[in-house]
Amino acid sequence: MNKAVILLVYSLAPKKGVGARRWQKYAMALANKNVDVFIIGSQDPLNEYLNHPQIKYLTFKSGYPIVLDKTPTTFFSKIKYRLKLVQQKYRTKGAIYDRAALDEKQVVNLVINTISQYKIKNIIVSGAPFSLLYFGVVIKKKFKNLNLIADFRDAWTWGEGYGIHLLNNDKKKFEEFQEKEVVKTSDVVLVASEDLKKVLEKKYSSLIKKIKVLLNAIEFDNDVKHLIPNSPKIIITHIGSVNQGTEKYWVPLLNAISKFEDNIELRFIGGKNIPVKEYVLKNNLVNIKFIARVNESKLEYYFQNTNFVLMFKKDGFENTFPTKFFDYIKYEKFILAFTKSGAVARELEDNKIGKVFNESLIDQDFIPFIKVNTNQNFNRKYNKLKFSVSNSADFINSLLK
Repeated sequence: MNKAVILLVYSLAPKKGVGARRWQKYAMALANKNVDVFIIGSQDPLNEYLNHPQIKYLTFKSGYPIVLDKTPTTFFSKIKYRLKLVQQKYRTKGAIYDRAALDEKQVVNLVINTISQYKIKNIIVSGAPFSLLYFGVVIKKKFKNLNLIADFRDAWTWGEGYGIHLLNNDKKKFEEFQEKEVVKTSDVVLVASEDLKKVLEKKYSSLIKKIKVLLNAIEFDNDVKHLIPNSPKIIITHIGSVNQGTEKYWVPLLNAISKFEDNIELRFIGGKNIPVKEYVLKNNLVNIKFIARVNESKLEYYFQNTNFVLMFKKDGFENTFPTKFFDYIKYEKFILAFTKSGAVARELEDNKIGKVFNESLIDQDFIPFIKVNTNQNFNRKYNKLKFSVSNSADFINSLLK
């Protein structure tokens, strides 16, 4: 008899965001390893993305107000937004921007019926929305032998996202109660980074044995093309969003690169990156280009025609591997990273796949390095497969009954 698992997650691809892609990949990988996967999520057109005989998809209709999905821009949209926000404050016990906060009854009933019908022994619940994680606790109380795995993709009560830091005392206490119950009741607690793991271990020191890291991962191709860029300039490429709180890194870097307009070109591909664009325009910086989001084949072209790839790590997250890291190692491009010492810095320098810099002495160290090492090679003996989806799926499978 095959192992079977319920995956309770608010949304998967094609929704944007790392979280949406995380469990789409793992669901497919688990199915390929002969695990029956029952995905329960809000109503999204997912079938074409998860077309596999061992994947079943069940939906619930979210009660989250659609109007809160977008920042209002007109007078009437602002009025409508504020009215819904006030209503949401009264309807929710905790975080008002928690998308599943109003869905407990229908979600719990749907999961209970599915467990009973298919005799399922495992459930993985991924948050945010963090209310889903607490729904897992409610369900576990109905099935004492159920193997409950809680997946923290982001910081919960100690984070700044999802309006947590804006809550009044009562709502904050409710979120803290839910978090504690989730960690205490779950059989396994997965976290997306070492940074999240450290926080949870400090908060729940008696439960550290159940807290484990499950990084985001990527599928790797075997036929990576290694080309020398055909350009008179040194091309540096950054993909996706520039993290907030990294201005101390990118501001001096942009200023330094702008001085070398005949030698260096920095490309930002994808991501809105509004603060970066505004800074470039305001200061009339040159040799910095912004390219809209591109498809996979076009992105491969840009990677093949770049000398270096770039990333900025926010202080306090130096042990968190960003999604762009996996894209960079997929295409085997030498990584220039602005970050404090930590797991990411060690991975880059110990394996000779990148070099770490800080915000000072950019003219003295960063610029000379890229000029001298224009065609610095990525270490092709590096074991990037340890970050593969298949490898991570083996780990998840080992946690299932």
